[in-house]
Amino acid sequence: MKPLLTIIINLFFIINISFAQAPPGFNYQVIVRDADGNIRSD
Repeated sequence: MKPLLTIIINLFFIINISFAQAPPGFNYQVIVRDADGNIRSD
């Protein structure tokens, strides 16, 4: 009975972790430079 209980508890935690929401995205900034090191703009 004890191993069965630990398996059930572990499955419960694994299922809860799998339903955790990932962040919607991430913000980033990029600086593009040419071969001379000058900043390039659009």
